[in-house]
Amino acid sequence: MICNLNYHSLLLYQIEEQIENLFNKIDYNAEEMVTWNELCTFLQLYFDEKSDAEERSKEVTFLIPAKTQKTPHRHPCSTIVLSADHQFLALGSVS
Repeated sequence: MICNLNYHSLLLYQIEEQIENLFNKIDYNAEEMVTWNELCTFLQLYFDEKSDAEERSKEVTFLIPAKTQKTPHRHPCSTIVLSADHQFLALGSVS
């Protein structure tokens, strides 16, 4: 029970520290009070940054010049897909 209580105390301390850090980020004037404008500004900046990061993660880099390789396919590839494990799948159609 003592071990469990110490873990619980540590967890509460970490949560309180996270809340205090978040409060300090929002209260950029350091007035120890968060105004509605400060909260809205923080949320707007946070979601703008998150949106920008998501857009950057979707960007693709191409190496120039492009490298061509012969494929074992009898028909041209109609679609190339990147799988979850970062392998390329070349899909073609049999006419």
